[in-house]
Amino acid sequence: MVASRSGAVQGIGYAIGAVGPTFVGALHDATGAWTVPLLAILLMLVAFTVTGLMAARRLVVLV
Repeated sequence: MVASRSGAVQGIGYAIGAVGPTFVGALHDATGAWTVPLLAILLMLVAFTVTGLMAARRLVVLV
């Protein structure tokens, strides 16, 4: 279970890492400024922090 979850998370992480710079560059080109792209990065940072903390919480599974 852990190996499959790790593989899924790594795949998603690499996809975001590959598309992220293009997305930020497109936002910069569309707006002509860095405010919107930096706000988008900040929002993603908050979302990733929240989901990371949720994934890292201690969980006891009773079988």
